[in-house]
Amino acid sequence: MADAKRLAKNTLLMYVRMILIMVVSIYTSRVVLDKLGIDDYGLYNAVGSIVAMINFLNVTLSTSTSRFLAYDIGHGDEVKLQKTFSTSFYCHLLLAIIIVILLETIGLWYMGDRFVIPEGRERAVRIVFHISVLTAFIGVLQVPYTASIIAHENMDIYAYVGIVDVFLRLGIVYLLTFTHFDKLIVYASLIAIVHFLVFLSYYVASRYKYPETKITKSFSPDTFKGMMGFTGWTAIANFSNTMVVQGAIVLLNLFFSPAIIAAKALANQITNAVMQFVNNFRVALNPQIIKSYAAEEIDEFKKWSLRSTVISSDLMLVLGLPCIASAKTILNLWLVEVPPLAIEFTQLAILSQIIGSISSSTYIPFVAAGKLKLNAIWGAITGVGYFLALYLFFKLGAGALWVQWLYLALMLLSVLWLRPWLLHKEIGFTYAEIYRCIWDCFKPLIFAGLLSVGLMYLFSDSLYHQVILFVLVFILSCTVVWFCLEHTIRTYITTMFKLKLLRK
Repeated sequence: MADAKRLAKNTLLMYVRMILIMVVSIYTSRVVLDKLGIDDYGLYNAVGSIVAMINFLNVTLSTSTSRFLAYDIGHGDEVKLQKTFSTSFYCHLLLAIIIVILLETIGLWYMGDRFVIPEGRERAVRIVFHISVLTAFIGVLQVPYTASIIAHENMDIYAYVGIVDVFLRLGIVYLLTFTHFDKLIVYASLIAIVHFLVFLSYYVASRYKYPETKITKSFSPDTFKGMMGFTGWTAIANFSNTMVVQGAIVLLNLFFSPAIIAAKALANQITNAVMQFVNNFRVALNPQIIKSYAAEEIDEFKKWSLRSTVISSDLMLVLGLPCIASAKTILNLWLVEVPPLAIEFTQLAILSQIIGSISSSTYIPFVAAGKLKLNAIWGAITGVGYFLALYLFFKLGAGALWVQWLYLALMLLSVLWLRPWLLHKEIGFTYAEIYRCIWDCFKPLIFAGLLSVGLMYLFSDSLYHQVILFVLVFILSCTVVWFCLEHTIRTYITTMFKLKLLRK
């Protein structure tokens, strides 16, 4: 199936990209929060959540585009590949226009009629909203080019552009420090400029390397029909995810202060930084899983679908558990002023994502097989149910942390019941295969988690003790994960790194 040497190279390139992005992002987030202030930082993220509520359509078509491009590459049909790319570009252009119209009508109405804005910040928030709409438009047009690079597995381009992106954001922090204009507006404007430069980079790189990215008039009705059929169900699934993630921030804006939104946004940022390790592994491997299904290598398809789930969960555990143990110290060192509940949000968010990585990793088999209908329907039921339950809890006076408690419950429901049932019914996995995989994911979490809780009671809040705690929990997690792994996975990981390091 997969060329192990190429997979090793792609994975390591993505990790170099991720480490640089994470280090710079940690610094920039600290300065941005300090310069904007907790309230403006919360407002920026709240405005972004409104844009994201509509922009889920972009994520939907992105998944569809990546899948169809990887599928055509797997078949080796270059003519069809070019038609697929041109068709996907026209779809994204149409989608970009639709998103702008929806945001500048329904979104603008919500901003003026329902959105909670501190007195005196109405004009700034409205300008930031319009800038965010422009940023979303650019992001939609970028998707076909990014998808093409990932489908071709040229992760070096993806890594280099990501590094340029993060250093441009570092430049934003420098300019934000010296500007005398409204910092919220300046920050949103500079982020939009960075998005445009990143789009330009992907466009130039794709046009230079891949002939199929030259836009032609060859619009394929059959490809469009297939993409739209695939996209329809994906849209429902992504909408449910949007209701869970961005809908929660919208509800926090209705019931709590911008400071609480800032705490939630910071927790999301830390969680996303940890998730980059998992996402980079998936980005490197997912095209190969799709291509193996396209080539009818079903045994390899199943094996790597389950194997990637275990490795993804273990990666989240190794990095997430030390962050949970030392969350208070990390936030105090990172931020000038820690927003209220930021520590609790962070710990619960990371725990939820460790468990949630099991569910999200097992989504790619549905994408490869194109069987998304039932998954999408149940995703919509659980997503809308979460949103309505959270609204009811807040209406009855529940605290802000119920955002995370309900999300944790949703992740457990998905991992232990919903996803196994769907994998068995739609893809043909046996329950024995699925629950063996789930146990392989939970086993290190249970053992390492219990031991880490015990260690937390042995150390004080002093910096010296917390550094020791972080290192010990990290070593403990790595050790438990390594010995819980199947022999075949340990052999694969060892071989992968040897191939890269020895270049044989």
